[in-house]
Amino acid sequence: MHQIFNATEEDLEQIKELLLETNLVIEDVYKHIENFIIIRKHNGSILACAGMEIYNEIGFLRSVAVKSNLQGKGIGSLLVESVINKAKEKNIQTLFLLTETAEAFFSKFSFKTINRDKAPESIKNTYEFEVACAETGILMRKEL
Repeated sequence: MHQIFNATEEDLEQIKELLLETNLVIEDVYKHIENFIIIRKHNGSILACAGMEIYNEIGFLRSVAVKSNLQGKGIGSLLVESVINKAKEKNIQTLFLLTETAEAFFSKFSFKTINRDKAPESIKNTYEFEVACAETGILMRKEL
């Protein structure tokens, strides 16, 4: 079974490498590193990660990445479930995310697609919303 760890600043470079490998945004990761979780190999290398930005009672799920050779093995699901649990522990009421390719995956966790106009200002002000997925990102929401 894979063990999940809370990320630390020492993990930042490896997380950024994984995000680049999986074509995900690396901007602002350092600002939210305390809300990232990782799965690592016995030798210490990171196999998967997921992060969350927190804005009072609103959370923004981001950077769900799994090494390509491990995709399709349930690791992404494990990460998403872990972030949802972490959000609940931190009294997050609503969790948002943006995706361009994984709408069906996230819908398995009861995320619902919503109109981008319905995003709260804190989500509209994220790098992902403003720049990375400005035109094509699908906004999804889950009430916790």
